[in-house]
Amino acid sequence: MQEYTDNSTRLGWLLNPQDQQVEIFRRDSPKKVLSVLTQMEAENVLTGFALTRQNIL
Repeated sequence: MQEYTDNSTRLGWLLNPQDQQVEIFRRDSPKKVLSVLTQMEAENVLTGFALTRQNIL
């Protein structure tokens, strides 16, 4: 994921279904790890795009 952010990717999600976690990568921000999600939104990168827990893990 670091390679993607180094090459101007604005938002990246690394899904880990085994641990039920999502790592969120943003340009110029530290990685964020979340667990027990119900929904993820793509913020202002893909307006209106969201994944629900059923689709994620």
